[in-house]
Amino acid sequence: MTEIKPREAPSGTVIQLTIQSAVNGPDELKKRYRLSIGGVSARFYPIYNNDAETIAAIVPDKLNIPANPKPGDSIPVEVVFFDLRNEDGGITYNQFNVLVPTGLTGKEVEIDGVRNPTGRDFDVTFSDYVPLELWPKVTIYFDGKAVEKILKMDERSFTVELPDGVSQSSFKIFARVGDKETSTRNYEFGALKPLTADPSPTPTSAEGEAKEFSNNRILFILLGLVSLIAASLMVFIIYRRARLKSRPVPTAGPPEDEVEELHLPKELPVDLVNACVAGECVLYAGSGLSAQSGLPVWKDFVVGLLKWARSSNFITDIEEAHYQADVERGQADPVADSLVSRLTTDSQRELLNAYLQKVFLSRSNPSSLHSQLEALNFSAALTTNFDNLLESVYRVTSDDVFTPRDTDRLLSALTRRRFFILKLYGTLERKDTVMVASYQYEEAITGNNLFSQFMQTLFFSRTLLFLGASLEGIEAYLRGITLPKSFVRTHYALVAVTGGAWRAKAELLERRYGIKVFPYTPKDNFSDLSDFLTKLTDAVAAPQSTVAIGERKVSKLKRVTLENIGPFENLSLDLDLGFEHAWHIFLGDNGVGKSTVLKAIALALCGQEARPYAGRLLRDKKKNSKVSLAKKTS
Repeated sequence: MTEIKPREAPSGTVIQLTIQSAVNGPDELKKRYRLSIGGVSARFYPIYNNDAETIAAIVPDKLNIPANPKPGDSIPVEVVFFDLRNEDGGITYNQFNVLVPTGLTGKEVEIDGVRNPTGRDFDVTFSDYVPLELWPKVTIYFDGKAVEKILKMDERSFTVELPDGVSQSSFKIFARVGDKETSTRNYEFGALKPLTADPSPTPTSAEGEAKEFSNNRILFILLGLVSLIAASLMVFIIYRRARLKSRPVPTAGPPEDEVEELHLPKELPVDLVNACVAGECVLYAGSGLSAQSGLPVWKDFVVGLLKWARSSNFITDIEEAHYQADVERGQADPVADSLVSRLTTDSQRELLNAYLQKVFLSRSNPSSLHSQLEALNFSAALTTNFDNLLESVYRVTSDDVFTPRDTDRLLSALTRRRFFILKLYGTLERKDTVMVASYQYEEAITGNNLFSQFMQTLFFSRTLLFLGASLEGIEAYLRGITLPKSFVRTHYALVAVTGGAWRAKAELLERRYGIKVFPYTPKDNFSDLSDFLTKLTDAVAAPQSTVAIGERKVSKLKRVTLENIGPFENLSLDLDLGFEHAWHIFLGDNGVGKSTVLKAIALALCGQEARPYAGRLLRDKKKNSKVSLAKKTS
């Protein structure tokens, strides 16, 4: 197995697995292999008829997870693919977590689109995102028949197989999302149509007379009801007017249907100010920040990419129209993925790189918001942008600009507290590092343990401030990175939002990643964001006596215990001698175990990264071994 999407999901969800197999087609795949998720056998089936490497699997209901999991917990489980002809066991994939639902019962959405990409497979798109934990509670009905086979699930679209007996050219469709139900829509020859009444057969003469009498009777009753309602309504209006005349006229007030305007907090988070003063705050710059310099945000960039692909004859007019419709429905990521996957030759990729340089490097200067950032004491900057605006603001050379490939240099710069810029999607100056589509970024960081280690260190030792990024963009950046489940720091995101659909995603980011979202209603001049940065700059520049800077806690080793390590069968070293500043000196002949003690301490501190070297310290490989460290914090 090389990849699982999504990387966490509740039981009952359909997940997509990519495997490397040597079987001849899907039929042999099902006969030869068995899949286990969390120690429980799982159903799976090929997604495409001629593809034995992309399969859909259903997360089983009863998994071997803790007895009393907390709602919202993300619990790692093993995914094992067994070759029934191989007695050596299966291939284990550890980067998958079971998500414990928080109890969502449903969400009101509508079916926004239906496409028939191939055969009897249909893509059903919803008008808004469906929370991950509701995916297993989505049932789609074609002509009243529930879908039995789901091939793919996404936040807003599900790929399903049409039930038997349903025509591919026309049907009625609706869906249940938990305890909510969508409207029923008609699908005819490639598009959704307004729902119309079913035609009735022509009645016989006797039937017609009876039906006409019945209809007249119903009409008479309806007219009576309408008259009664009209009279009641007239009485209510007269009464209401009399009441309004007796009330004082209010001086001012917003219309009842006015959308709430959101503002950034007037009080700065103390933790954020402290982190900036201490040089422990890292900037994350999204495309919204570069947009202040006239560069496109993600959706506009994908639209431009479509026009470029058409002008370069990489897609047809019809394909461009379909892709454009997908972008307007909020599917910019899949469209970018599809376009980039078509560029398979070196010459095509060269043309893409030239286009990116034309868009991002030829016509931009730092904005006033960029100038405000320069005054803040950021220790590093992360960005998904291709432009060189941050390099210009902070006046750094290419030696201080890294990509996810430069993990050793990233860790070195982080530990040495040297300012750097991390370009998450690569830099245009190094063509081999450039990633445009989200799947390219996910592939680049999947299995990159050093990059995960860097991100863990960053989240643990620094405070991140997200500017100009959407909630979806932040989640896409963090997806696929293994991070600890508990956080010692709070991170902050200033996010421009519209409507009310942002709340669930904001809560998810805070619960899962420790990111506190401050939403605000965007204005033309982004004055709220500018005012916030001005306050932050003033607070950082103020004398330290006026800023509440907390003392940094220091952990010290209190005791080291070794069992079956090196020359020691059992060893306990008490390092808490009661002195405030105590040095400990290991004195002994060669070979008695001084270096072994230090290596054992390093092994315990490094954790999983040092696992390949752990066996070298064992005294007797047939016995259990243990390294225990006790600490005290002051």
